[in-house]
Formats: sequence, structure tokens, C-alpha cells
Amino acid sequence: MKKLILILVIMMFMAPSCKKKTIEELNRKNQELSKLASERDSILNQLSASFEDFENTLGITENQGELKDRMKQSVDHLKELLEENDKKQRSLQRTIAGSRDLGDRLNAEISELNNQLQSKEEQISAMNKDISSLKTQIDTQQYRINSLVSMNANQNSIIQQVTNKLNTGHFVVGDSKELLNKEVIVKKGGFLGLFGRVKKLNPQFKPDEFKSVDIHSDTLIELTGDKVNIVTVHPFNTYNLKDTNNIKQLEITDPEKFWQTSRYLVVENN
Repeated sequence: MKKLILILVIMMFMAPSCKKKTIEELNRKNQELSKLASERDSILNQLSASFEDFENTLGITENQGELKDRMKQSVDHLKELLEENDKKQRSLQRTIAGSRDLGDRLNAEISELNNQLQSKEEQISAMNKDISSLKTQIDTQQYRINSLVSMNANQNSIIQQVTNKLNTGHFVVGDSKELLNKEVIVKKGGFLGLFGRVKKLNPQFKPDEFKSVDIHSDTLIELTGDKVNIVTVHPFNTYNLKDTNNIKQLEITDPEKFWQTSRYLVVENN
């Protein structure tokens, strides 16, 4: 009987994992079997004692009928205990079989869940690869966008510079000696390099000697001196010389045409 209990306990540990409640129930059944085995051993001990009494009684001529009844009662009681023990063993075996079925079902469900989990992990891995690929594409597109924005900013800056340059004129006003000393103008031509020489803009003039104006908004330039000579070439019908309250001014009437031939204006006052 003890071997049977040991085998049942081993089977319990070898069975697939079950729910905690099922394991506790099996433990309770095992305790009941142990209790029954203990009771059986007690009955066997009683039976053994009865036989000893029987042997002792033979020596003192005890009533044989009474002894026979006592032995029959002990045997019947033992038989009842053994039958009850067999019932509980069969019940426990059915419980163990049921727990095995439950364990098999749980294992099957766990296996299915593991398969689903593995499938989900594979899907997540594939999605992560897609996300990584999309991120790379986004980074590439963002780099291109940033490059285009930077290029556009550079182009806008160049356009603005060109626009400012196109809208900017430069002028200088001074007497002949001053303009010559600043190397703004030079004298060229003439007879033997002495007579009839013409004053012209020095090709190697210094831009710092000029003032800058907006050709569209700055159309009046104040002059000094009695005699005014425009050294640089500008169409005659694009400007006027005005004298208002003894203040001489150069009025540019057609800025586009006036500055078309030269963005640099040199006015000589004498």
C-alpha cells in the first residue's frame, strides 16, 4: 500500500502542471489515502492481537464460540475498511486521470499560445523592419528637403543681392581737383596729351569714394558750385538740373534709363 501511495505521489509530480486548485485537491486525496493506510495498519495490528489472544486462550481453555465471534467481527471490519479504501483509490485514480486530461489540454493551449506568440513576434519583427525602412526613407527625404530649403535660401539671397545691386546706384560730387586726387576721374586724349583732354571715369576707381542710393526712391541729388558738369554718360532726357532757392539739384526723371548706361554717377562742380 505504501508503494502505491509513493507511486501516486510520483505520478502527481510527473503529471503536467495543473491549476493550483487541482494540485491541492490531489494532495488532500493523498492525505486521505495515508490516513486509510494508517487505519488499515491499526486493524491489522488488532487482528494480530486477536490471534495472539486466540493462541493464549488455547492455553486457558477460553470459550471457543466467543473467540470465533471476535475474530469474525475483526475480519468483517477489516473487509469494510479495505473496500472503502479501494473506492477511494479508484476515485483518486479517476481524479488523477482527469488531471492528466486537464494537463494535456492546458499544455495544448499553452503550445497554441506559444505558437501565436511566436507568430506575433515575427509580425512585430517584420513591422520593426518596415518602420526602420520607412524611417530611413523619411530621413532621406528630410535631408533632401533640408537641402532644397538651403538651396532655396541661397537662391533667395542671391536674388536679393542681385535685386539690391540692380536697384542701387552710386554717385560722387566734387570739384575737378578733388576728383582727380581721389582717382575717381582721369584725363584722356587731347593734342599732344596737353590740350583738349577729356575727363572720364577712371576704370580703376575706388568704390569707397561713392555714395550708394536707391535708384527708384532717391531721385534728387544736391549739388554745389556754379558750374555743373556730369562726367559719366547718361541720357540727356532722363534728368534735369534744378536751382531752387539757390540750391542746385540733379533731378532724375527716368531712373531706369538714367542708370542703364552706368550705375556710377560722377558730378563735377566748379
